[in-house]
Amino acid sequence: MDGNDGTVKLGTLNMKPDRCFNLDSDVSVSSPVTRQKAAAAKQFIENHYKNYLQGLQDRKDRRRSLQRRAQEAQISNEEQEEMLRDLERRETEYMRLQRHKVGIDDFEQLTVIGKGAFGEVRLCRAKNTGEIFAMKKLKKVEMLRRGQVEHVRSERNLLVEVDSRCIVKLFYSFQDSDFLYLIMEYLP
Repeated sequence: MDGNDGTVKLGTLNMKPDRCFNLDSDVSVSSPVTRQKAAAAKQFIENHYKNYLQGLQDRKDRRRSLQRRAQEAQISNEEQEEMLRDLERRETEYMRLQRHKVGIDDFEQLTVIGKGAFGEVRLCRAKNTGEIFAMKKLKKVEMLRRGQVEHVRSERNLLVEVDSRCIVKLFYSFQDSDFLYLIMEYLP
């Protein structure tokens, strides 16, 4: 359809002759699900960059601390340079480990220690380190059916943000097509 101003209607978008798109003001463009996904993407990006910048600052602080201690100990320049190279190697290895995508195959599931509305909690062992964790394994279908997605997301976000000895630490979270996994500190 043509408008009086040369506008061509394409669905709910107006395309002006200058090829700019304008949204009709009376049309709702996004559904609640789309807005929820956009909010989750925004949160993910914000957390990613916050963590990235915090990591940069932490690395700078560790380098300055090492340099200060080396100067206080009156270590030679050659030894200081070797210490800094060693720190850089360790930092690089740490960043490499941080980039590793954790998944269910990285854990050996030992035994069920609890059951709940959406799934179960299992005792598990990290295959690479042997550390023991509690694995909360939640059925996605059940969460969706009961409308508890926001509740579970809030729980995960709380565990990530809170640093308290009264609340278990969340080390990893990941998902596959059927389950959401929360790998947490195990408290016997």
